[in-house]
Amino acid sequence: MKRFCAVLVISTLFFGGFTANASAQSIENCRISASKRSIVSLGFPLRGERLANLSTANVLVLPYQLKDEPKYSITENDKLVFENAAKDIASFSGGKLKLNLIYNPTVELTLSALDLDEIKKNQQIMWQRDFEKSTWGFTTRVLKENDRKINFKDIDAVVLYGSSQAARQEIAEAFMFTRDQHQLSTVRNDVGGNWFDPIKTDEGDISNAVLLYNRLSVGFGDHTLTHELMHVVGLTDLYGSPNSPPISLMSSAGTLAILPYEQFVLGWLPESNVTCLNQSTEISQNSVQNMFTLDYSKGSHSLIIPTSINTALIVDVLKSESRVSLLYYSLSNDKRPPIETFQSQSNGSKSVDLSNFGGISSQLISPEYSLLVNNNDGSKVTISLIPTPKINTPDSIQLIENSKKRKNEVEAELIAKVLAERQANSDAGLKAAAEIKAKQEAEAKAAADLKAKQDAAAKSAAIKKTTITCVKGKLTKKVTAMKPACPAGYKKK
Repeated sequence: MKRFCAVLVISTLFFGGFTANASAQSIENCRISASKRSIVSLGFPLRGERLANLSTANVLVLPYQLKDEPKYSITENDKLVFENAAKDIASFSGGKLKLNLIYNPTVELTLSALDLDEIKKNQQIMWQRDFEKSTWGFTTRVLKENDRKINFKDIDAVVLYGSSQAARQEIAEAFMFTRDQHQLSTVRNDVGGNWFDPIKTDEGDISNAVLLYNRLSVGFGDHTLTHELMHVVGLTDLYGSPNSPPISLMSSAGTLAILPYEQFVLGWLPESNVTCLNQSTEISQNSVQNMFTLDYSKGSHSLIIPTSINTALIVDVLKSESRVSLLYYSLSNDKRPPIETFQSQSNGSKSVDLSNFGGISSQLISPEYSLLVNNNDGSKVTISLIPTPKINTPDSIQLIENSKKRKNEVEAELIAKVLAERQANSDAGLKAAAEIKAKQEAEAKAAADLKAKQDAAAKSAAIKKTTITCVKGKLTKKVTAMKPACPAGYKKK
């Protein structure tokens, strides 16, 4: 245990003596501009129609029944999926956004399952070419045709949910409508407006919608509904590239987490958990000086290095349940997907696992800088950004060697701690076993003493008794007692 404490002192010296902490750069300098070509992107400002701008959003769940289909109404199991999605989003936001789910009765449509299957199959062909035959047109048409039956007052988003036993297609798609002039399209919708115009209802505009068709949940760990709702909250897709980030719901519906930078864009990451760096003044060509500490003791952290008006290099430390992960990636809001994650040359990993003091000496390589994990004490991680062209200079090599030594120290520290805990557990076990044995021996001795007393008493009683012989004519009886006496009619012989 003494050795363990000594290593902790070394850890403190490492952080305190060598770390050049992040700057006083204003976070405003790291609000990367949103794409003007996309409805949603990982930039600022977040468009006013998105749900992240609200503290409570009313979401109308609208079940639909296609033509010639059996009668249908939403089930309690279906509702459970919706309620779990709402809980997921509340968790992502740290309680800053609550979805208020409102369940509408089922509406009957004039379209058949075959019609919707065709819309799905031609989805890519019809995108911004034929609004009426697109999923955007289908969603708009359902809302407008049922406007008189449905009260859309104060509704912030609508989720259309339906299924068909005869269908062959699945749809899980979000629709983010907007009046942003940058999103004007040459393609008109079927009511004479712009493709991206919000849906007009008697009670007001609907700017956020989700369409689900045979895809509410396909099994445990599938968070498709949450993924689609996060689009209307304000996030964009991250899948579609070999270098997509591995730890984000927007990359995979099987992952229940979003990146710290995504939280930042939505206004859900505390400013104290954001580090903003100026590339030209705070990242030196002297690799030893490019050392920064990210404190994840109070949650996820994002380090942002703007490289242009809508691009950046980002280091995220994602703290999710019992796991802590570090990712290093580039952001370009005009690309699809906008994130390219950098990998380790040694094993191709796109993230570093910091859980249980891990990840020390790991490297993630980018064209600009190679990220080196210098240290990790379980609440803070120290990284170096080494200019990649100088990765083989003596200073860089020494820095990498120091991180390997630190890794060995931490591993030795953890081994010593485990052995000490095992020894303590073993000693405690031996002590407990000895106490049990002593107790058992004491109980056995007490039982033996009691039996001895009982035997002695019986023996003593037996010694004090006497026997006499009594006669009555030819009859004889022996009487044994402490004070024996002959029965009536008998005389002592």
